[in-house]
This record gives sequence, C-alpha cells and structure tokens, in this order.
Amino acid sequence: MAEPIKSNIVTPKAERDGAKPGGCAYCEQPVGYGHKENCLFLRRRIISQAKIRYVAEVPAAMKDTAYEDTLNSGRICSNQLLIDLKAMLETNDGCLCGCVRWEVVEEECGPFLNEEADGGEYRPVEGTNFVAPATDEIEKGIQDFLDDVAGDIEDDEPKES
Repeated sequence: MAEPIKSNIVTPKAERDGAKPGGCAYCEQPVGYGHKENCLFLRRRIISQAKIRYVAEVPAAMKDTAYEDTLNSGRICSNQLLIDLKAMLETNDGCLCGCVRWEVVEEECGPFLNEEADGGEYRPVEGTNFVAPATDEIEKGIQDFLDDVAGDIEDDEPKES
C-alpha cells in the first residue's frame, strides 16, 4: 500500500520524454516546487465496480434468480462476458458508454504521490481541474485486449463434430 503524502515536491522522477524539461510532465511545476492540485502524480486508490447492462438470451423457463445463481456460482464462466463485451463493441461503434455505469465503492488509500505512475492513460482537460481518458489509446488497447482474450476463450471451447 502507498504511503500517505509527506511531501508533494516535484523531483526529476516526474520528468518524461517529450515534455518540457526540468519539471513535472503533467502539471509543469519546476523541480523543487509542489505539484499542482490536479497533477496526475497525486494519486489515491479506490475500489470501484462497473454495472453493465446488456440483453442476454436465456431459456424461457429459467427464472431470473436461477439465471443469476448460474452466473454467480461459476457454472457458466464469467469470461463469457468478455466475448459478449467484444460483440457489444462491434455493434455500438466501439463504445460501451451507453451500457456501463461506474460506481466508487470505497477509498482504499489516498492521497499519495507517485511520480513513477503511468499517467499516459489520461490527459488534463485544459482550463479545468479534471483529467479525461486519451480515447484513441484506450479504445485501441481495449479492443486489442478483448480480441486477445475472446480469441483465447473461443479457442478453448469444445468444437461440435
């Protein structure tokens, strides 16, 4: 677990290739000064969950509770969800935003300073204190991941003869 912030002073570890030298790659504060409040290196750990809404076909005689029990007990591997997500991406122009709702369950740890964090997944939104996903990289990464995993799962399925 990360140590709580004792100091938020920018060190040379906060520099990145392609960013302005001599300071933090994200908040641009010079080495020796404090990171800005919205800097990506000031972190906290949260536990979150995603709720995914999608249409599934089930036997007509199966009660909702039986379906939930089947999935939650592991009688049907939850990896099947990855195949379903891949199909959803293909039918929703590569976006799951209309199907997924995120919820923060609790804070595990925070705040802490991690100048070695890979903040490349997010970028500051100009003129605000917020960060947003760098959608091109995330979209390609998600699609590649789902292609790999779904392919592995489909390869493991027994073939009908």
